[in-house]
Amino acid sequence: MALDREPVHTRWPSQDFELLLDEIPEAMKAKALEWYERGIKRGLARATDLMGSGKITVKDGVVYAPSEIQVNVRTKFRGEEWESREFIVDTTDIGFDNASGD
Repeated sequence: MALDREPVHTRWPSQDFELLLDEIPEAMKAKALEWYERGIKRGLARATDLMGSGKITVKDGVVYAPSEIQVNVRTKFRGEEWESREFIVDTTDIGFDNASGD
């Protein structure tokens, strides 16, 4: 998969988030912002890991990724035990073309 075009989302994550904020009740906005920031940090850390492992690469200014990216995390909700979870992200959902395959 190659990303050699302009992204579908806005240039700034804050603008993307602003569009979502219109749908969130006032009382939940502060918590939503906190979790949004956490998600950005976690996503950037994961992207860095994927580049370090060679799963995402850059060649001649073009970013390449597999068609799917697997993310494994452990989560714990209040009053519950830690649980392992797996998320599969289709890279077309994050702006990659489906032209070159894995």
